[in-house]
Amino acid sequence: MFTSITSSGRRVGRAVGDEAKQNQFPVIGNDVERTGSGWVDDSRLIRFGWTCIALAIPAVLLALVDQREVSGVNTWIKPIKFLLSTGVYVLTIAWVVRYLSHEQRRGRAARYIETATIGASILEMVLIIGRAALAQQSHFNVKSVLDIALYAAMAIGALVLVSTAAVAGVLIWKGGVLTGSARVAWASGLMLAGTFGALTGMIMGQRLSHSVGQPTDGRTVPFFGWSLSAGDLRISHFLALHAMFAIPAIGAVARRLAGERPAEKIVGVAATLWTVSIVAALVNALAGNGL
Repeated sequence: MFTSITSSGRRVGRAVGDEAKQNQFPVIGNDVERTGSGWVDDSRLIRFGWTCIALAIPAVLLALVDQREVSGVNTWIKPIKFLLSTGVYVLTIAWVVRYLSHEQRRGRAARYIETATIGASILEMVLIIGRAALAQQSHFNVKSVLDIALYAAMAIGALVLVSTAAVAGVLIWKGGVLTGSARVAWASGLMLAGTFGALTGMIMGQRLSHSVGQPTDGRTVPFFGWSLSAGDLRISHFLALHAMFAIPAIGAVARRLAGERPAEKIVGVAATLWTVSIVAALVNALAGNGL
């Protein structure tokens, strides 16, 4: 009797999984599969992502009572931005993990995604918050041997962190549970974020600045602060990192409004144009031109 019930449950579980795959929804394994050896559970990433966002609250309170500044900006602004952006990134990676197949979630690549995302984020948080507490510049700070070592550690952590997006994109492309336009959108968006995010970040790190040339005036893009009169590498970096959000969003809207088949073409065009925009922004900035 118990054998019959177990067999029936497995058949139902496989049927649900197949249906979810056809409809491009995240698949969460049954209790036996989820607790197996080496299973990457997205719940750890979810808890960590919300922890990052929650830590931004005391950082905001510190900004209200601590009036020290770094480069003309309150010393706690950078930790606030980093905690919020990291929280969103980690939660997105947690969501992406759900799109991996059961076999992939038991593999080394999935374990790397989970471990590297959490580990690199912690390293970045410790360094950035620590610098903020001392009212010291965290980025492009090479005044002493210790500063150089800390900056190098932060650069390595940032590269490891964005690499998880590229790895996730490759896994989705090779054999996740998504199909059609959803597969193309998530895979291309994640791989663009991981590869070009790393490239633009390394260029800024090597130059020890996000600016190319001297601004002729103080005009900037509202909110973002990008220079309008000199090359600003942050624009291409921003476009690269946000590909992992924008392209899947475009794909979702296209599927809803136009259907699956046209959506595949729309996603392909969107990914191509987004890549061109990243490269164009990077070349323009390296040439010392503003927007």
